[in-house]
Amino acid sequence: MSMKKGKTTDAGSLPWFLTKPDPQIYLTGTYATLDFEIDAPDPGTYGHARVADNRLVCGYIHYSGDDKFHLVRNELELSTHFDRLLAVDFLIAQNAKYELCWLQRGGFPTHEVLTYDTRIGDYVRSGNRQGFAGGRYGLDLDTICRRYDVPTKSSLVSGLLKSGARAGEIPASLLRYYC
Repeated sequence: MSMKKGKTTDAGSLPWFLTKPDPQIYLTGTYATLDFEIDAPDPGTYGHARVADNRLVCGYIHYSGDDKFHLVRNELELSTHFDRLLAVDFLIAQNAKYELCWLQRGGFPTHEVLTYDTRIGDYVRSGNRQGFAGGRYGLDLDTICRRYDVPTKSSLVSGLLKSGARAGEIPASLLRYYC
């Protein structure tokens, strides 16, 4: 059994956020934002956690109410955050399926956490507007950030990755500004 928000969930039953959804949680709850960068020897794997050769080389976790961004440089460091991640009301990530897979690879119970995916959220919010494929309503992180006047990731690191460099080949001193 796991406890969250005072509600008990038995193994095999639906989690609390499905049986008693509360949309106010997104306005009043605690959260953690996640962003991981993965070194993938085969770029065709897209840094997916199911590929044994892929490895987490840099990531940041930010908890609501905390002015620090917590750097994680590998899966072991990531696992030290599991208890705190379980304590928040929801997780936030762009293309969250990848961050969730990396959490799951380390043994984190992803089925116990409510997750908000900024890419899916913006797709729904944008409705029937034209131009999703890289236009004004593109769903890549940089386009979404620009739409809401939020700083984007490091253009230097972005350029290196787009030119074929692997995350593990980029100095950590630069990569950390990309997360």
